[in-house]
Amino acid sequence: MWSFLQKSTSTEPSDDGSLDADAVVRLLQATTDVYRRHQFFRWIQTHLAAFVPHDVLSCGTFEHARRALEFDLFDTVVLGTEVRVEFCDAQSQLIRLVLPAWLGSGQQAVVVRLPNADHALTPLVGPWRALASKGITELLVHGVMRSDQPREIDSFFVFAVIGREQASQTTRSLNLLMPYLHSTYARVRATERESSPFPTAMPRAQTQAHAMPMSARNTPLTQRERQILAWVREGKSNLEIGNGLSISALTVKNHVQNILRKLDASNRTQAVAKATSLGLLGLTGSDSGFADLSGALQGFGPARAADEPKAVR
Repeated sequence: MWSFLQKSTSTEPSDDGSLDADAVVRLLQATTDVYRRHQFFRWIQTHLAAFVPHDVLSCGTFEHARRALEFDLFDTVVLGTEVRVEFCDAQSQLIRLVLPAWLGSGQQAVVVRLPNADHALTPLVGPWRALASKGITELLVHGVMRSDQPREIDSFFVFAVIGREQASQTTRSLNLLMPYLHSTYARVRATERESSPFPTAMPRAQTQAHAMPMSARNTPLTQRERQILAWVREGKSNLEIGNGLSISALTVKNHVQNILRKLDASNRTQAVAKATSLGLLGLTGSDSGFADLSGALQGFGPARAADEPKAVR
């Protein structure tokens, strides 16, 4: 069981793929104190980053109520709203690129190069130019399939480093440590859900309504709220939005709070991601945030072979 461990002064895997036993033990011991989001962030920065260096980590989990992957972002750099949405929206071009690559790799950790000047998807349009401007040229991805439904994803993780490539040993490290990353984040999600001020148990009729796509529920954004959210997507502050719309920053703040409540979002980035996936901002997107990935999930292969990105390691 512990054959992948060895005594070493380095956390990097050796040629046979083994890891430093002491560092792994410290990582595992630290997981026992991780129950909340801020604790998880400290754990990935203090322990996981020693094996899987990253500046950005997007964690996706399958939400049964919505039948969708929902993402949470942990970063140590300033990304900008457009790039953040790519990491947080299950229907973004970024997720649509890397998810089929992982499924096609046999569900092993894989590094995926993003489109560049030499790529068939040129000229650079959509998010690729924004990602390149941040120094993100490739992504390391891995996940876990549901044990009771082996053709459905339970969790999916996207790692990015700024201005450099992943080390060749990193994929091996992530393959070995994936069960611990998955279980630790699952515990955090469960704890955060249990401590939510919103009730977890709902009458059957309400549960059915909650499971419906948000655009089908009676929670539409007003025209002014969509207008403000479009400015939020551009990274504008409340003051800048207020100046542009000739209203006060406090009024903008109140509108933003209403938007978060209607979209059941915890922050502005999540609100933009949800609104984008629902097509509320005039962009393409599905209602489910998961159904459009069915082609990639079918038979564990990419929906369109011609668009399959190349896994470089």
